[in-house]
Amino acid sequence: MIAVVFLTRSPHQAMLEFIPQMERDGYDLYVCADDMLSGPFLQYTSRECEEAGYKNALLPWHISRPSAWEKALYHFCEKDTKYRHVWFIEEDVLITSADILYKMDQQYPETDVLSESHIVVTKYKRDWHWQLAHSIIDFPWAKSMMCACRLSKRMLQVVREYVKKHGTLLYHEFMFNTLAMHHGLAVDTPDELNGITYQYKWGLDEMEPGLLYHPVKDVGSHPLLRKIIHARHALNTARA
Repeated sequence: MIAVVFLTRSPHQAMLEFIPQMERDGYDLYVCADDMLSGPFLQYTSRECEEAGYKNALLPWHISRPSAWEKALYHFCEKDTKYRHVWFIEEDVLITSADILYKMDQQYPETDVLSESHIVVTKYKRDWHWQLAHSIIDFPWAKSMMCACRLSKRMLQVVREYVKKHGTLLYHEFMFNTLAMHHGLAVDTPDELNGITYQYKWGLDEMEPGLLYHPVKDVGSHPLLRKIIHARHALNTARA
């Protein structure tokens, strides 16, 4: 079984309408929001998450506590551990094709972390948020954008053990890759995640079917973008 959880502050209708298109046998789909909402979402209070140690996964100035990240990690590390893999997808990630995750799962059936990069650091640098790792976890460290990533059951067990020992999470953009290295777990960086960036304004002429793109903040535009991307690709293929 594989789970896909969509992480959002408050879910956009366009996202909710797209999720059923990703349904297939062996996959369970979830939505987890920063806000406490009524409806079929993963919901946990700040007190429950913090008392269990599921806190500090985001930068200190992030407003919502607990965030959707912390709620989702709490759920899949503590409450529902049956899944072989769990995908974590932030709402502003454009999924160009409904079968992208399935195809990556077929290509990387055993990998513990799928992320857009795996940048290893062996000494303290001031060029990023490494102060959140300094004197907290031993070298080597590794980071990646985690707006769209997949974590295995083994990886989530390692996270659970870390929380149990230390009473907190680490910043998520170095937590998974670093802990994976420390525990000899496998990390891969699929081409399908090459469109995951920090700050970049994607143009339609740069987008292709079969990839994920971040950031595409206007979630309401995602359905139209998918149609245009696929129509242009079909036209270009016919002309070739």
